[in-house]
Amino acid sequence: MGSNTYWKDLIMIEYRNILFFNQAIEFGGHEIMSLKIIKNFSKRSLLNIIVCSHKNNVKFIEELNKIPNIKIIIHDINYSKVDFLKGIFHFLFNNYFKKLLNKENIHTVISIQGSVKMSAIIHFSCRRLKINSIAYIPSYAETKNIVNKLINKLILKLPINFIVISEYWKEVFMNITKKNKRNFHVINNLLTNNFSNHENNFSNDKKKIFLIGRLCSYKNQIFLCETLKIYPDLINAYDFFIVGDGQDYELLSNHISVKTGKIKILPWDSSNDLYLNADIILMTSVYEGLPLVAIEAMALKKPLILPGIKELKDLTISEFIYTPGDYFSLNKILKDNVSQFSEKAIQRNYEYYKNNFTNEIFEKNCEEFFQYVLK
Repeated sequence: MGSNTYWKDLIMIEYRNILFFNQAIEFGGHEIMSLKIIKNFSKRSLLNIIVCSHKNNVKFIEELNKIPNIKIIIHDINYSKVDFLKGIFHFLFNNYFKKLLNKENIHTVISIQGSVKMSAIIHFSCRRLKINSIAYIPSYAETKNIVNKLINKLILKLPINFIVISEYWKEVFMNITKKNKRNFHVINNLLTNNFSNHENNFSNDKKKIFLIGRLCSYKNQIFLCETLKIYPDLINAYDFFIVGDGQDYELLSNHISVKTGKIKILPWDSSNDLYLNADIILMTSVYEGLPLVAIEAMALKKPLILPGIKELKDLTISEFIYTPGDYFSLNKILKDNVSQFSEKAIQRNYEYYKNNFTNEIFEKNCEEFFQYVLK
């Protein structure tokens, strides 16, 4: 009897219940990239994986149902920018999250939405319950407003640990939070599919430019709409497509550039055909916590035109980087520089992808993080 109790206790000590928690109602980059980690961890015998997703994030739930050996919990806790204070009140005085953590005997919570304000409530709750919490690739907008800067700094200090996508972001968040490097875990996510056999079909005909991403203010699709309003002649050389879903759909749909057919809005599609139909990938982001679109474009050998923000500085050559918020700068690249796209430039981006997002690197990163969770 004593021997059986010993082994039972030993097993309980060794196992770890990991909760991936997501409040986002839309399927985007964080969900796509986190699925790969969830799949990797679901195969490990010493981890019990639980994923809590919002009921409206239907695509995420569909993908989760394809992964064996995980438990899926559905919640309906809504969040929006205007509901931030209401959200804090909800988590402080509603027992839902506390009951969930206690019922599932959670050891570690990984918050997989990017918004630092959205995830702050989760990390605050974990601190109150003395449970290890990890921010998965957090993102935030840089601001000149002193109050917002202080809020961002305070919020970013709530998680105990961070998962980031690169050494660059590790340094960024170390400087902001003043945390030790041992609090940061780099996981260089690779893509779900093998894109290496796809070739770029860049031609001299009228080219298709795709702007892919969640329809929201920080992705800044409205910038492209305004550019075409100022420089309507661009449609003589290009067909423009905004691809995605999100809260800015109505705003973009009502813009004159969309109403007059200069830009078409397409729903987001997870298939490779979405990229294969594009000649050029354009990004207009104000900031990027997770440049998944750029990574996929590099993997598919698609030319990239990017804003000159620090998060994207290494992902294409300088000739195809425009000044953020500058309509003339983007127009100049589209008119003068696109003809300079060469196989050499595209191959450079592809090599960057291969050197930073291989299966071997990803597996090594996951193993290191796995060992940390078991401590």
